[in-house]
Amino acid sequence: MTVDRWRGPNQADDLAMLRADHPNLLAALAWSTETPGEAAAGARLASELRYHWIAGGFLTYRRRWLERLLDRLEAGVPERGDALWVAAWVALIQGDRTVARRYQQECARLAEDLGDRAMTGHATHWGALLALFEGDLPEAIELYGRSIGIHRSVGDLAAELTAAFQLAMAQEYAGNRRDALQTCQEVLELSSRHGELWSHAYALWVSAICHLHQDNLGEAKSAITGVMEIECDFRDGVCTALSTEVISWVATAYGHFENAAALAGIARSVWQHLGTTLAAFGPHALADGQACAARIDAELGAERAAEIRARYAGVGGPEAVRLGLDMAARAGPPDLGDHRTAVLPAAGGGLPPDRSRAAGRARGAPWTGTSSESCASSTSPRTQVVSWVASTTGQPTRGREA
Repeated sequence: MTVDRWRGPNQADDLAMLRADHPNLLAALAWSTETPGEAAAGARLASELRYHWIAGGFLTYRRRWLERLLDRLEAGVPERGDALWVAAWVALIQGDRTVARRYQQECARLAEDLGDRAMTGHATHWGALLALFEGDLPEAIELYGRSIGIHRSVGDLAAELTAAFQLAMAQEYAGNRRDALQTCQEVLELSSRHGELWSHAYALWVSAICHLHQDNLGEAKSAITGVMEIECDFRDGVCTALSTEVISWVATAYGHFENAAALAGIARSVWQHLGTTLAAFGPHALADGQACAARIDAELGAERAAEIRARYAGVGGPEAVRLGLDMAARAGPPDLGDHRTAVLPAAGGGLPPDRSRAAGRARGAPWTGTSSESCASSTSPRTQVVSWVASTTGQPTRGREA
């Protein structure tokens, strides 16, 4: 199964394969749910597809099938424990912390009853994420330390990397910036050794937040651009939405208020498609987003800012990545001009040829976030870049959904 090799360089290819096979996967889950005696097999399949559900952009499907299977599973079987922690993960991303707590606590009890160390690691891990998203940062940091130790001891590299970049987020918002950047660096180095890019992207995302909080705008821009370049292949809706939020924050810090408003509208569009919001990721991330929105409104006026956000409300995941990269490339220090009327790229086109991804890059190669490559479509026309004042009044072309 894909989950067995998730730690390596095939992640983007595997996600594409699973997206293409999505109808057949749903049919298999339906059969397992409706056929007596097959619920455990269905729960194993649903749990093993966890990266398809989360990184592939199918959160709602994942929650629905896991809950249906949990209703049919016996109380003490291992498959139930795995389904519980995976369901807790989904519920947390959707902002449903009450349900997530119930699943996580039952998983912890079952892991203890079964003496299953790996399951204990997952129960501890998602308890840490619950604490992070509830704003209890000391508890989150302590639990992440325990879970990473367990994941490492049982050889679960994928889970270790996931817990580590989440730990870095907790450390940053707790004010432990040096620790956060060190944790991010460790994730980047370990993931690079294995050709792993999913956790690599999230570690870059957290490091971008760290640099932004330190007013290191160049470093923040470089890191978040690296994330979006990875998303050209991955099309991870959650990562795309989070990264677009941070690009908006970077644009705001540089004074590109119109671009920042457009990016906020794009992020909102992707969140709506996923069925969640930035608020699900905890009070600290939400506070960053709210502070950015307030500054944009103050600089442009609430009505103007709302108009710009609305114009980009129909942008889907791949188009969000393209526009995010284009707007990030235009972010710069004040001496580049008046950023109150920043240059906005038009939706619906490809990037200019001189910014296309380098031909021949091996998919899954370690990523440093320093390349100038960008998303491009071989069939799209050159991007039309116009000033906001001269831009059309119509809605942007709707991108494909993440």
